Amino acid sequence: MGYPLAVSDVSTIIGTMVNVEQFRPAKRKTMSNVVDFSNSSKSLLTFNHAQARLLAEVLDHGVPEGSRNETYRQVYMYLKDTLDNPEMEKWHDEATELIEKTKAQAILDGLPEKEVEVIYR
Repeated sequence: MGYPLAVSDVSTIIGTMVNVEQFRPAKRKTMSNVVDFSNSSKSLLTFNHAQARLLAEVLDHGVPEGSRNETYRQVYMYLKDTLDNPEMEKWHDEATELIEKTKAQAILDGLPEKEVEVIYR
């Protein structure tokens, strides 16, 4: 069908009678390699991935000329994705606050307000 399937999602049935119940989706169990962070007290700044590290760098040191637009766009998308994800509701207030902080930092770095407005649209 053109998209990846997990082995557990594929069934081969030999015969003429098929039990339809075996194809009904069961509630998926959390995989052993997926971390449940619903009770985490971590900050968005401390997650271990590229955009979180970029966010921390922006707030600590600003962004050098030549990479400001893309860097601020990446940081904004990370924070916007957090706001759009209901599973990350506990981080929504922090994400909103960090968006405002990074906007202020972008202006301090020398980006015109109009350009900041375009990045954060």
